[in-house]
Parts: sequence; C-alpha cells; structure tokens
Amino acid sequence: DCEGGLMDFAVEQTLGSVRSCVTVIGAVDVHTAPDLLTALLSAVEVDPRVTVDLAAVPSMDHQGLATLLHAKQEAESRGGALRLAAVPQPVLELLREACLETAFTIDPALSDDQHAT
Repeated sequence: DCEGGLMDFAVEQTLGSVRSCVTVIGAVDVHTAPDLLTALLSAVEVDPRVTVDLAAVPSMDHQGLATLLHAKQEAESRGGALRLAAVPQPVLELLREACLETAFTIDPALSDDQHAT
C-alpha cells in the first residue's frame, strides 16, 4: 500500500530478557532512515544491547547503512552492541558492497530470548 509514493514503513521495539529488539518493516531509505534512527537511539538509551530484526526489509540504501552505523557506534559508546538479525539478501549485498559485512555481528535469525515474552 503506497501513499504519496512511499511504501509502508514501521519500526517496533520490544524488550527481551537478554537485549532489546527493534523490528524494522519496510524499505529503509533516505525517507525512512530518520524514523529508524530515532527508534534505534531510543532503544539504545533503554538498553545498549540491541538486536535489529531486518527480516521484513526488502531493500536498504546507503542512508540506511549510515543509520545502522550511527546506532552501532552509539550502542558501543554505552558499553553495548548493535546486532543485525535475519538480514535479507539485498541488504547483505549492500553491506558487502560497502565493505561493512564484518562491521556488524549478524545473526541468521532471532532466538526466543531476544523477543519479549
């Protein structure tokens, strides 16, 4: 469903027993990256151990990568870490192109303890 040429985009935050999880739904680009950054920085303030679930992200541009890097640096400055989970192939390819595939810890999927119960 498009409105004004933009696809639907949502970010949901849940607190788990081990770390908080930010679930991203929709494409991350120059239009949606600011909303993602706000959500990620908010999550990092609550708990600097954050997992970002990207399973529902069909695409991401360089602005999205910059957003993830900014949030990762903020988490690390607070003694935590930002991990990526369920990264779809187009996003993995973008990470590789930018030589950033080793900059993030990437989990193949979310484990039960990363979701709120």
